[in-house]
Amino acid sequence: MLLIEKFKSILFQDDNNDILKTLSLYRFFICIICITFIAFEFNSTFYTAHAVIINPTLFYIPSYTIFTALKIICILSGIIFAIGNNNLINKLLFLLSFISINTYSFLVTNNFNYNTHLIFFLLLITFSNSTEYYSIPKNKFTPLNTNTIILYDRYCVGFSKLYIGFLYLQAFLSKLINSGIEWFTSGDTIKTYILLRGTTLGKLFLSYPISLKIFAGLTGVFELSFIFLLLFAKRDKLLGIAGILFHLSIFLLMEISFWFLWILFIPLFIMPKLNSCLVKKTK
Repeated sequence: MLLIEKFKSILFQDDNNDILKTLSLYRFFICIICITFIAFEFNSTFYTAHAVIINPTLFYIPSYTIFTALKIICILSGIIFAIGNNNLINKLLFLLSFISINTYSFLVTNNFNYNTHLIFFLLLITFSNSTEYYSIPKNKFTPLNTNTIILYDRYCVGFSKLYIGFLYLQAFLSKLINSGIEWFTSGDTIKTYILLRGTTLGKLFLSYPISLKIFAGLTGVFELSFIFLLLFAKRDKLLGIAGILFHLSIFLLMEISFWFLWILFIPLFIMPKLNSCLVKKTK
């Protein structure tokens, strides 16, 4: 029963006094991340580097033109949503175009996209009231059923936080199942990656094998403990900061950024707690 209560508390953000402000900030961050991803990851180099699955022409329109048009639609609709426009048609355009480009990427590369979480999060906020704050123009919030809408808005934020927690747990279990406990004790995987693709700073650590073992062990501790700290420690701000530092360390050593994940820690884990601290001080 205790675990169920903890899940419900996180899922519906019982300790968040201003869920709409959190959700609005969350909306802005997701939109900017998705726009950046589409603009820079899916460029002309990406398109020409892979086999084209779209027919060479569609109604006499070249496939690359279709690809570019879809990108433009996604970016423009994303900007409109980012500044707080609550038009459902525009939000659906953004959602569907983002999904389409990601699906295209999967079909031509056969690689799993590590930004899949963005699709789920974007789907959630598409049907939420995420434009009450930080919106141009300012929207008047007049829901038909305030309690129902606020409950769903709380769920959007809570589900995203739990999703991230279980994402790390899945990463830990994947390493454990595929490579065994040696992944976290030997440091061999990290060593191999640094040798092949590591940064100049990362290669300095090759002279100190014990440091790679420590980093591998800390990786396991972080991935395994994230969900439990989220549920039981009630230290979201510290958890968010730790997550950002963890990913920045990986980037400095191996140039693996996962920027489209850890940037979301700011609106989900850090800013709500900072706002709560400011409210308490003013009281």
